[in-house]
Amino acid sequence: MFALHKTARGLWTRSARAGRRARRRAVTLEYLEDRVVLTGNGGPPVDVLSYHYDPLQNGANTQENILTPQDVASSDFGKVASVAVDGQIYAQPLFVQNLKLAPGDRADVAFVATETDKVYAINADNGSILWMRDYADPAAGIIPIRSADLGISTISPSVGITGTPVIDPSTNTMYFVTSLEQPIGSAGPDAGGYAAGIYTMQLHAVDITTGQDVLPPAMIGQTTIDTSGKQTYSTPLVVAGTGSASEYGEVPFTSSTMLQRPGLVLDTNVPGHKAPIVFAAFGSSHDAEPYHGWLVGWDTQTLQLYSLYNTTPNGYGGSLWQAGVAPVVLPNGNIVMTTGNGAFDAATSGPPGPSALGFADFGLGYAGIDHSAAVTFSTVIPNPVADATGLFYNGVVPTDQPLPQNGTYVDMSGSGVAFSSAHTMQATLSYDGSTLTETILDTTTNATFTHTYQNVDLPAQVGGGSAYVGFSASTDARLSTNEVTGWTYSSGGSTLVNGFADTSEFTANGTAQFTGQAAQLTGPTIDAAGSVFFNNLVPVGSFQTTFTFQMIPHGTNIIGDGISFIIQKSQGQQQPGVDYGDTMLQLSPTPGTSTVADFFTSAGQQGLEIKDLDFGTAGTIVIPSQNGANKPQTAVELAKTGELFVVNVDNMGHFGQPIQQFSINAPGAPLQLGAWSAMAFYNNTLYIHGAFNVIKAYQFDPTTQTFNPNPISVGNTVVIYPSDSLTVSAKNGKNGIVWDLETDKSGRGGPAILRAYDASNLGNLLYSSANLPSDAAGPAVKFTVPIVVDGMVFVGGNGVLTIYGLKSLWGSGDGSSQPAAAVVVQLPPAVASASGSTAVPVPAAGLAATSGSGGAPGLLGITTELPPGLASAGGSTIGSAAGADQVSTSIGILPTAPNQAILDEPSQSPFARRRWSGLGLA
Repeated sequence: MFALHKTARGLWTRSARAGRRARRRAVTLEYLEDRVVLTGNGGPPVDVLSYHYDPLQNGANTQENILTPQDVASSDFGKVASVAVDGQIYAQPLFVQNLKLAPGDRADVAFVATETDKVYAINADNGSILWMRDYADPAAGIIPIRSADLGISTISPSVGITGTPVIDPSTNTMYFVTSLEQPIGSAGPDAGGYAAGIYTMQLHAVDITTGQDVLPPAMIGQTTIDTSGKQTYSTPLVVAGTGSASEYGEVPFTSSTMLQRPGLVLDTNVPGHKAPIVFAAFGSSHDAEPYHGWLVGWDTQTLQLYSLYNTTPNGYGGSLWQAGVAPVVLPNGNIVMTTGNGAFDAATSGPPGPSALGFADFGLGYAGIDHSAAVTFSTVIPNPVADATGLFYNGVVPTDQPLPQNGTYVDMSGSGVAFSSAHTMQATLSYDGSTLTETILDTTTNATFTHTYQNVDLPAQVGGGSAYVGFSASTDARLSTNEVTGWTYSSGGSTLVNGFADTSEFTANGTAQFTGQAAQLTGPTIDAAGSVFFNNLVPVGSFQTTFTFQMIPHGTNIIGDGISFIIQKSQGQQQPGVDYGDTMLQLSPTPGTSTVADFFTSAGQQGLEIKDLDFGTAGTIVIPSQNGANKPQTAVELAKTGELFVVNVDNMGHFGQPIQQFSINAPGAPLQLGAWSAMAFYNNTLYIHGAFNVIKAYQFDPTTQTFNPNPISVGNTVVIYPSDSLTVSAKNGKNGIVWDLETDKSGRGGPAILRAYDASNLGNLLYSSANLPSDAAGPAVKFTVPIVVDGMVFVGGNGVLTIYGLKSLWGSGDGSSQPAAAVVVQLPPAVASASGSTAVPVPAAGLAATSGSGGAPGLLGITTELPPGLASAGGSTIGSAAGADQVSTSIGILPTAPNQAILDEPSQSPFARRRWSGLGLA
């Protein structure tokens, strides 16, 4: 039967759209429909209280009970309203249904925050602004941060509210962070490229019904830049450390170089704390030093600081930005998110001696091995298609460009010797105590290359006249088999190493293995590193060594990345540090300082950092467990390389290899073609639309916790940068639609483009706002994500909120109802015989009705409880009863078709027709 849906705000779940009627709402069927839910036929519209709908950031609204793929593909779907606001909307809009406003009326409300430090409450039915709050005060000299004053190019012309707010439904309180400046002296940059002024960030808590402050704002940080360029930091956010901006062993929050980019979240399961904690994450605003990643939590009842965490207290960087995606909040209260760059020292670099192994990716398996020297043979110095060699010391990343002083890069272009040819190469190194001569022979073409390194003191570099010798290699997003097929090493007239026939003389590390008499250092694995060392110390004061090697690409991939010959007496890194650049973190929100509960860092971290190929560019998603366990179990994240990392949340693996790693890019594509915008997960499928790529769907296997690396479905539209943000809607969990927002024209005045794809077949494009000029969205803002709720799609832009929906269910927005044809409801075959307006039970299987008599329309009566105090109005009758009020109303039954009902006149408003559509009755 019909049933009411209880919510935290009271008995009703919906209000009629009073804004579309000139008269006050009568208690009619239309009013009833908003609060009535058909058992077994879906729930009421959802509220959107935070970024991407849910704490795990899956980005799927599976209770969108109005829009279907058929609706969206029809000519009825399109732009229904545009609401002008002041400033760019980087933050995702939020939505609350049936909100009781201060004057006593109710409305469905969309909330929008802008880069001019303004917050808007917008009537989602007609686009009218219910209230607006401006946190700037120009009369007092307080304005949104002018981007030019701090040299910011990423967000322009002003920076205000960037991260998506979060709403606590139990108190109707919204939390968000503002950024403001109070200029000092002349306008514009005048001191070290920065303008003198006071730059302030604060956390606010406001009543969503009025826009008024619930509590005084909490100070996050205040930086004063004087006219000489000196910066002074005043902040309650301080941690112990020696990293960027530290002084006297403490690291302060620097509001002049920080940006609150990810969405805020509420953590309602913090152990030992009854009130929810609101968390905000911070990273660099424009890669200007000094900066760190910060995760900060406040008690929602008092706005007192509860917990804070700095990602790199003894280092630099470690931004938490995730293209605006909010942190994941696990059911146990822990928080998962990914840093985008920065220093990493939280894992040892491997045991010393013959077990030494350096970093993957651009590290060539050598970077990180101390007390060492290496001659490298690489295809990625200084770019992914160059061949080069070089001599490097003490574990420096050998592919850094420009190279540091403790390394020598030698360009081999034009020599005829190309490692990328996949030919077998023979290298000979001769060292006499001061000069190292290198000769490389292409055994296929007989081309040679020779280089001499002068003033080389290898014993001084490695720490003695004897050391371990061997090889390492690595791959990045491109697969290649890197192997050494033969090797001799001689010193003082004795041959100390003579091939790999006796593998017991060697130690193989990482991905290295012996295949016959060859040492295969890497195979077809992304971001792999392997090393092989001779087990005994050998003289390194003078020597000659000859070895053959080959780099074999897989498919059409460019070879990645190269091989190193290494001399080392590595001591290993004995004590892990506390810096977590390019790391997926699981944090426990303990009081004072949050603690690291677990983490994952790719073996290729140093390569990602060197080339600014950030981890954490698309926002972390955690897939709920599907094996009965009451906790999430799998996390996914992307890097700028286009590599997707799949991590077990319950055992993240620390430093090394994830459960799975593969590239979303086309084979052979350059590395810098990842995704910079939100992914979405629905129905065991991950949706990604990367830069210079088409939208793709990857099938997830919950048993193995892995994806099919070959997309099961793809779209046809290639987008450029910054890739597209995605969200999913589904009616009753079925008939999914993937909503794709293209923002390529961000900063250039062009419109965003909203597309809708059939979730089961991305080749089926249901809708594109680019097809009709009248459907154009507002000017694009990068990283923005659409939300879909209650039959509407909200798209933030530059100075405008664009609303899409079914035009027949929308209305004029002028406060009046729209005339419409009768909405017919199909009834089940069993129609009771009765007359008048006798109330008839409504079974779960469908509606029962009266057939009427004498050819007159019959009536189907619906009776339900309402809160006390409502007056009767219109054609409805309220009968008072002890303890509760009741209302009865009716649906007319067509006399010529007893199995169909026509909605009575008050139900033919746009809102009522949408409600019936959402309930599956129209």
